[in-house]
Amino acid sequence: MWRCGIAPSFETGVAAYEVVAVLAEHQLRLGLTVIADAVSSLEVARDMWRGAASRTGAAMRVVEVICSDEGTHRERVARRARDMDGFPEPSWEDVVRRRDEWESWREERFVVDSVRQFEENVAGALEFLKR
Repeated sequence: MWRCGIAPSFETGVAAYEVVAVLAEHQLRLGLTVIADAVSSLEVARDMWRGAASRTGAAMRVVEVICSDEGTHRERVARRARDMDGFPEPSWEDVVRRRDEWESWREERFVVDSVRQFEENVAGALEFLKR
């Protein structure tokens, strides 16, 4: 949407989530597995995922990724370079703003801490998803 000249805002963010939720619901109706890799910091965004799962009878499983070491997190943000045209990299201030608005999940979730060993995180997430 940004590439089409629609300015970044709360509304365009919600609209983008809605587009992806509709696509996810379509895939679920086809019997496919969907992984929504999205921040979803607010309940309004999460309700879109819940609705897609509910309307299709799919189970929704939440895996939350965090970085428990602030110094490491800041360093990673500073080095991040996705090189996605039209999508600026977030600043540390952007990360802090998002953290401050964060609403806790109501659902059971598995928390991946990116400072832990990769193998430990994958094993834990897979075990959680099997349940």
